[in-house]
Amino acid sequence: MRDLRWEDVSGWFDCEEMGALPDLRVPGTSAEDWQALLGLVVANGRRHEYLEGAAVRPLPRAAHVLGRPLGAECPQLRVWPVPGMLAVSRFLGAEEVDFDVDLREIQGQERLDLFCGFLRSVGRHLRRPVLMDPEGASLGEWRRWTGLPFGTAADAPGALVPVRCEPERGYAVYVEPDVWMRHPL
Repeated sequence: MRDLRWEDVSGWFDCEEMGALPDLRVPGTSAEDWQALLGLVVANGRRHEYLEGAAVRPLPRAAHVLGRPLGAECPQLRVWPVPGMLAVSRFLGAEEVDFDVDLREIQGQERLDLFCGFLRSVGRHLRRPVLMDPEGASLGEWRRWTGLPFGTAADAPGALVPVRCEPERGYAVYVEPDVWMRHPL
């Protein structure tokens, strides 16, 4: 049984509507969860790279990466769940695991199934939900999409949560978890 049917969710993967790089996140994590994620990547044999700046380095312990000095460059973990699909995670803090994926790499039922399999394996291994949020966008894009002025923080009609709007930066983001999959914990 498929998690999602492409014909039902293809709009969620439309780069024009959602932005090409949505945010995937696992909230409520710890350094131990980050370490479990690193272990999962290695155990599954997935192609991966750990980068500090532009330099590829051996995969360190999560506690080492998360304990780096304040102001140090943020390293990233690049994981290819399957060939041609890249998930980039940045070690921004222990409390949340995050990924960026490129929706152009997740088009059609076969790619969607592979993507869902990756999310399911992460969620099961960490025993937490994996949430997907649209990427932030410029105010011009939000105005075009909604027809609203977005001069101040505002609610989009019919929205479940407010649009976070920063007019001085010309930026807004709507954060609503919109992809859920059931898996046993």
